[in-house]
Amino acid sequence: MNPEVFLMAKKPTYEELEQRIQELEKAEYALKQAGAVARVNEERYLMSQAISHVGNWEYNLQTTHFWGSPEAERIYGLDPTQL
Repeated sequence: MNPEVFLMAKKPTYEELEQRIQELEKAEYALKQAGAVARVNEERYLMSQAISHVGNWEYNLQTTHFWGSPEAERIYGLDPTQL
């Protein structure tokens, strides 16, 4: 928020502040839940790659940056510390 707008705005009431805090707490909880779901999905994804012996990789021709999933690194015998 622009500081000038904040200074010109009226002071929020206690109830408005309390409502905003509750909104932020709900948003924080939803974000934590989404992060937990994302971690579970990533674990499932990695497990499915390992079970099926399929990996994925990306190579950027412009930057020569290589990225490979742990299973792709295992399949191609790549050392992740050397990439």
